[in-house]
Parts: sequence; structure tokens; C-alpha cells
Amino acid sequence: GIFLNSTMPNIAGVYDKKKEEEDADKLYVGGADGRGGGSGLNVIEPGSSGDSRDPYSGIKQNASEGDGSSESGIRVITLYSNGFTVDDGEFRALTDPRNHSFIDSMNKGFVPEELQSGGTDVAVKIVNKSTEEYVAPPPPAYTAYSGGGQSTGASEVQQGALVTDSSDERPVVDESKPKTTVMVRLTNGKRLKAVLNLTHTVQHLQSLIRAEGAGDEPYVLMAGFPPAQLTDSSVTIEAAGLAGSQVTQKKA
Repeated sequence: GIFLNSTMPNIAGVYDKKKEEEDADKLYVGGADGRGGGSGLNVIEPGSSGDSRDPYSGIKQNASEGDGSSESGIRVITLYSNGFTVDDGEFRALTDPRNHSFIDSMNKGFVPEELQSGGTDVAVKIVNKSTEEYVAPPPPAYTAYSGGGQSTGASEVQQGALVTDSSDERPVVDESKPKTTVMVRLTNGKRLKAVLNLTHTVQHLQSLIRAEGAGDEPYVLMAGFPPAQLTDSSVTIEAAGLAGSQVTQKKA
């Protein structure tokens, strides 16, 4: 298919729902502020012009051309005719009402709230395959766990990455110490919003997953871009670079 490598402008500050509603008719994308400072452009509300049959018309209008080079911390959204994916996460159908607010925000030029968990600027790269329908890849051949290297369907499980058992005791968050939010996409399709201190460990994150009922089968956790398996459960959230990040749980 044809790929359109585009990068939505970084949006400074934390997601502001009220601001989005006030600017529904005329949005300022990029630049230092909405009064003309810095570089940027005014765009018309996507619903007021263009092809209304295209659910991504606003996204394509607001995105700026990129060179396709790899950038640290960038979030990749791949558009299909029937839905989309975020990073290496599961397919999200347009017919699912839970995904409507995500696409609505993108069409208006805003980075969706679920990607704003770290409170920092977020760069979004769009891979446009909207002329193609997403077709799920065939499931990998099942191999019973034997204690050795296993396949997640995309790569071998690395030493220390496989999670087979964890406590379901929820870690206590100390409000007096720095904390962060880690968004976890679980194997059952649900999203877990994990609030942890920076001194908590990956093992504490695994305990939260178990407490949500999603840790009964062997799995691995993947984070970063390109996604990499988390191989040390004793490392802190801060040291693992998970502060304000998105983590994906994959069955082993």
C-alpha cells in the first residue's frame, strides 16, 4: 500500500478538554500560541468541508509532511479503512464506540487524551493505509510452555521477560513522592491506567495487571519505540523509562 509518513505538530502542555470545546470551530495547530506567535496554521473544522465520508479527513488535513526518519518517543498511529492501531497495540475498529473520542480528537488537531498521560509534548506519526482494510494476521502455532524460549508471535521471548506468576497485591502510592501514569493495553483488549511512584518497580506494575485479572497466563510486557521486551522486573519505573509511557501486554 501507499504510506504517507506524516508527523502531527507537537502540542505543548497537558490535554485540555475545555480548550478543545472552545476551539471547535477554528483550531490553531502548532506554534507558540493561538495569537499568531511562532509557526503554525489555522485549520477549518473538519466536518465543515471536504469529504464527509472520510473518517480521517481532519487528521490528514492537520498532519504535516515528515521525512519518515526514526524519532525517539514518537507515537505511531496506522490508519485503515475500518479502524486503526497505536504503536504495536491491538486493532481498534471504527465501529467500536470506545474509539470515537480518539478519532474525534485527532480530526480536530489534538493529541488524544490517552496519549497525554505523561503531561509532556507528544509527537505523533501517521502511517496512512486508509485505502486498505485491516486484516488480522493468522495466529501463530501454539507451543506449550516448557521453560525455554517461547514465541510471542512476533519474536522470541528474551531472558527474564516472561511473566508466569506475580502478586495481586496493589502497590501503595505515596502522594508525597513523584508519581506517574503508565497506560497498559492488556491482552483482553482493556486499558489499565496504572498510577505509580517513580520508585515503584516493573514488578509492581505486574501486580496491578494481575489484580485486574489479566495475569493468569504467561505473558511479556513491551514498551518504547521500537517496542522492546521488559526483561528486569526489579528495575524502577523511572530507570526503565516507563514514566508517562504506554506498555503492551502480549501473551507468550
